[in-house]
Amino acid sequence: MQGKRVIVRDFIGRPLERIIWEVAKGAVFITNDEQFKKLIKGAEDALLPIGFPPEDVFEYDPPWMEALQESAGEEPDWSKLKLLIGSN
Repeated sequence: MQGKRVIVRDFIGRPLERIIWEVAKGAVFITNDEQFKKLIKGAEDALLPIGFPPEDVFEYDPPWMEALQESAGEEPDWSKLKLLIGSN
């Protein structure tokens, strides 16, 4: 799954577009575009990926992300997204 684009729910409930670095038991390690490129190259200044619980990582859905950007300030309806791992 490395390199797959996903939507993650951050610690205050905001949606973020990110990239998977690794999937491990109990966590999905994600990063942003810039850091992913650095990690692939083995750059010394690359930041380590951040682990998210699987229940906060969703399949990437471009129309949903666009709708979120147009309705800033509203509470996201996470039930419309498909979990990356598990059922939703």
